Amino acid sequence: MPILSQKPNTEFITPEQKKQKKMIYILLGVVLVTVVVLYFGFFSGSDEQAAELNAVPGSLPGQSAADQAVPGAENANTAGASAALSGAGSTFAQKLSSLENVNLDFGIFQDTKFQSLKSFGSSPDMSGPKGRPNPFSPY
Repeated sequence: MPILSQKPNTEFITPEQKKQKKMIYILLGVVLVTVVVLYFGFFSGSDEQAAELNAVPGSLPGQSAADQAVPGAENANTAGASAALSGAGSTFAQKLSSLENVNLDFGIFQDTKFQSLKSFGSSPDMSGPKGRPNPFSPY
């Protein structure tokens, strides 16, 4: 009767090793998904999306920065306005000019509901020592 030689199973994997192997696969999957999301988030943006981000509020889609009017610049020198729109500072000039038309309404402070609000509790006591003279000096 021939004796079949069987190799003993020397590659017995403990439950801890299985768990560790599973965690490595999960980690690799998370890293792969993160890389794909970052790649498509940063590198797949089209020029139209960039133009929308730099557009002046109230402008028409597809209108270039040179075609967009700067609000509040009617009295300004037209050469100075066109120079402000050209170059690297054009988006800053556009954002700044859009902020000139912002009007804040402080009527909430005169509202009876706001004035009827009461402070509950007390403010913390601020007397006494406030800390070390030099907080970065060693102890």
